[in-house]
Amino acid sequence: METLGDAVYMVAGGVPDRNDNHAVNVAGLAIELVEKAASLIDPVSGENLQLRAGTTLRETSACADIEI
Repeated sequence: METLGDAVYMVAGGVPDRNDNHAVNVAGLAIELVEKAASLIDPVSGENLQLRAGTTLRETSACADIEI
């Protein structure tokens, strides 16, 4: 996982070692993070934490950009 900016993170699957399930693994992680975030409460605003995830899939790797 790498920080891309203020509250934006990137995670990659299938690198450095190729994994035949890289796309499924990255998509599953993104879905799980969005679901978990919805159950967290911001202590300042009292609202549920919102998280947005997008994926980029390639034949040999996959990336998820996650913005909080």
